[in-house]
Amino acid sequence: MRSESDTSNMTSLALDLRHHPAVREIRCECAVCGVHATGWQVYSLGAECHNCGSYEMRPVSVSQPTVIRAA
Repeated sequence: MRSESDTSNMTSLALDLRHHPAVREIRCECAVCGVHATGWQVYSLGAECHNCGSYEMRPVSVSQPTVIRAA
């Protein structure tokens, strides 16, 4: 006899590797010395400071470009 947990529709705990998320370039700032760098983000942010070697980076907000319209 099968239990109810064997037949219930549960979400899988493993990552679904059939769908690859997009890799995004993220502008980062070093949490130690403040130098800006470019990092990559998929599931988490990955970047290294080329000034002090720290991996403690935080994303920096980037302003949207201003659109100038002719009068």
